Amino acid sequence: MKYGIWTDFYGDLNLVTALSRLSAHGFKYVEYSFEHILALEKEGSEYAFKNIVEAATSLGVTALQMHGPSLEWTETYSIVCRDEEIRRLCVERTCRWIEYCYRLNVPVFIEHPGSMPAKTSDELKALEKLNIESFKHIAKFAEDRSVKLAIENIFDFKPEKLEGVRFLKYPASYGSTIDEIRRICEATDPDVVGICFDTGHANYQGLDVAKAVIECGGLLRAAHIHDNDGSGDQHLSPLRGSIDWKSVIDSFKSIHYDGLLSLEVFGEKHQSIAVRDNRLRSLMIVMENLLR
Repeated sequence: MKYGIWTDFYGDLNLVTALSRLSAHGFKYVEYSFEHILALEKEGSEYAFKNIVEAATSLGVTALQMHGPSLEWTETYSIVCRDEEIRRLCVERTCRWIEYCYRLNVPVFIEHPGSMPAKTSDELKALEKLNIESFKHIAKFAEDRSVKLAIENIFDFKPEKLEGVRFLKYPASYGSTIDEIRRICEATDPDVVGICFDTGHANYQGLDVAKAVIECGGLLRAAHIHDNDGSGDQHLSPLRGSIDWKSVIDSFKSIHYDGLLSLEVFGEKHQSIAVRDNRLRSLMIVMENLLR
């Protein structure tokens, strides 16, 4: 199995320098972060994208995933916004980022489902309908560029962690269960649209993480790997939270997942580059041992 890391681990460095540092520490696979792609977009030159492709090739680093612009979505600006014009603009922006993905030779594009706090099952169904409508347009654009979509599981505003129970005290967020993500995939184009499974989000949601991997099955296209203690979305290194990593890795193996296990460990970042370098070495030791 392949593991790698998202480039924002060195988010204060430009993308070429970040790739160089990751390569020097032995990382062969990466996910291009939202933050680094946003910086490329702001630079706005064709050369910037070409430079990244050439740098990755020369460094022997392969980008297998890229995160989309859903990290900037809000309740009033997203692909499920009730305002049709804003919804159209968000779909177009996502498609523009898929074009970046294509130009950077990245095979899998990751996006969150559109969501906002839902207080009833009817509100949740309305969000499902808007997600399906938007992702149909996005999937067609991705298919034309031979890019696969991976929709990431998120989490409810405040999970109750009671199996099968939602809306007990807090709103729900569409896409917090694997079944909800699967419904988007199956209603759009499952040959193009699959799942990005986020281990930390699943754990915070109160899902059985190993069983959730199995539930993804053949729709699994990408993975975000991080840990937490169940009380928040802490993005810690594996083995620093409450996830049973042996059972999770066994589940990935059992469904023959051959994509990237991308470390998305915000909680391990530090203002000191030297500290981050050491933590990077630690992350490699952890992953090598987990995947033995």
